[in-house]
Amino acid sequence: MGHRPHKVLAQPVVATPPTPAGLLRVEHAVAAALVEDAPLEDVLAAIGGGLGWHYGGAWLPQAGAVRCVATWSTPEVATFADASKRLVLDFGEGLPGRVQDSGEPTWIADVEADANFPRHTLAIQAGLRSAFAFPLAGGGTFEFLTTAALRPDTDLLATLTSLGRRIGHWMEHRESEARKRAMLDAAIDAVITIDHTGVIVEVNAATEDVFGHTPEQLVGRELGEMIVPPSLRAKHRAGLANGEGRLIGRRVETTGLHADGREMPVELTITRIDVPGPPMYTGYVRDITERVEREEELRASRARIVAAADEARRRLERDLHDGAQNSLLALGLDLKVIQAELKTDPDAASDKLARAREELNRATAELRELARGIHPAVLTELGLVPALRTLVRRSPVPCALLYDGEPRLPQPIEATAYFLAAEALTNVVRYANATRAEISVELGDGALTMTIRDDGAGGATAGGGLRGMEDRLAAVGGRLEVLSPRGSGTIVRGVMPCGS
Repeated sequence: MGHRPHKVLAQPVVATPPTPAGLLRVEHAVAAALVEDAPLEDVLAAIGGGLGWHYGGAWLPQAGAVRCVATWSTPEVATFADASKRLVLDFGEGLPGRVQDSGEPTWIADVEADANFPRHTLAIQAGLRSAFAFPLAGGGTFEFLTTAALRPDTDLLATLTSLGRRIGHWMEHRESEARKRAMLDAAIDAVITIDHTGVIVEVNAATEDVFGHTPEQLVGRELGEMIVPPSLRAKHRAGLANGEGRLIGRRVETTGLHADGREMPVELTITRIDVPGPPMYTGYVRDITERVEREEELRASRARIVAAADEARRRLERDLHDGAQNSLLALGLDLKVIQAELKTDPDAASDKLARAREELNRATAELRELARGIHPAVLTELGLVPALRTLVRRSPVPCALLYDGEPRLPQPIEATAYFLAAEALTNVVRYANATRAEISVELGDGALTMTIRDDGAGGATAGGGLRGMEDRLAAVGGRLEVLSPRGSGTIVRGVMPCGS
C-alpha cells in the first residue's frame, strides 16, 4: 500500500499494531459517521474508540495558527481534552502544528521525550504516552493519544492518512453546504424545493415568515395541499404531472395560501434542478401583499384626483355660468339698450352707462376671485411665502405665518403647499370653531414641511378636502399627517421633497 513517509520522533517501546480486521472496522465506523453527517466528536470517537486509544482532537487552521475545535476522550483523560479545547498553536508548534506545517502524518512514541509538545505536563499527568496525527484534505489535523507506549505503525498511518483525505473532503462539503444553507436562510424570499411528485423536500427559514408553516410542518408534505389555494390545486398538479415547463425561469404573479387560511398575492419563480433521475424543482416565492396594496391605493388615488379635477371643472363652470357669465350677458343687453337711447334720451343713457360700468367692475371682480382660486397670480410671480401672506390677511380667523426665508421652490411643490394651507385654513374657518391659527413653513434636509395648527375643537380626519390634499401630496412624493384629538385643536402637516 503506497503512502507518504512519516516522521518518527522517539524510539518505540512496545509494539501492539492493530489487525487488518480492526483497521477495516475503523474505516467502516468512520464511513458510517460521515454518511450520517455526524458531529466531529463522533468521527473522532469512531477512530479513537475503534483503535482502543484514549483521546482524539480535531484542529483547524485559523489566521496562521491551529485551534482545537472538537475533542473526544475517555473519562480518565477528560482534563487533557478540556485543556486542548482552549489551546491555539502556531504552525510548526506541537503535534497538530507540525502536521499542519508539513502536511505529513507524524507519530510520537513517547510524548515525555518530545521537546515540541506544549501539553507535555498535562499529558504525563493524564498518563498519556504515544501520539500520532494525520493531515486532512483542505487543511486541518486529527490527533490521537493513548496511555500505551507504541511504536509507529505504517499500516495504521497509511489507513488514517487515506481517511484524512475522505474526512477533509467531507468537512469541506459540509462547510459548503452550511454556507449554502446560511445563504438560503438569509434570503427574505421563501425558497422551496420539491420532487417530481410535488412533495416538499427542503425549505429555507423565510418560508415560515411568508406562509406561516414551520419547516417541520412542510417537509415531506405535498406542496399543493400546504400552500396552493384550493382553486389552483388541480391546475398545479396537472402541470406537475405533465412536466409542463412554461413557467420555468419566468416571474409570475399568482396566489398563495397562508397557514391561517387567507389567500395572498405572491411573485413566483420556478427553476429546474439539474440532478440525476426524476426532475426536482425549486420555487422562489415573495409575498407581494404590500406592493399590491400600494398599487391599489395608487389606482384609487389617481381615480380620486381625476374625480376631483372633474368636480373642480364642473364647479368652475357653474360659478362662471351663475356669476360672471350672467353678469356679462346682462351687461351686453344693457349696452344694447344704451346704444339705442343715446340718440333719443342721452341723460337716461348716461345713467344706465354708469350702472353698466359698475356691473362690469363686479363681473371683473368675480373673474379675479375665480382666477385666484384656480392659481393665485402672486404664487406664480413671487412664490409661496408672499402667496401665504395674502392668504393669511384674508382669513376671518386670526392667523400667524412663521417662516425662515422666501426661497423659490419647484412650481409643483409651491402649488401643493399653498393649496394644502388654503384647504386646511378653510376647514379651520368652517368647522374648527377656533380663535386663532398658525401656518409655519420649514425648509431643511431636502424637504419642505408645511404645518397648519389651530386651537379649535379637534376631531378632524384626513377625509374630504384633506383626502384630496393627501392624494396631491402623494403625487409629488410627499405625505400628509393629521393630528386632531378632540378638544385639543388640529395639526395638519405636509412634508414634500424639494431637492434643496
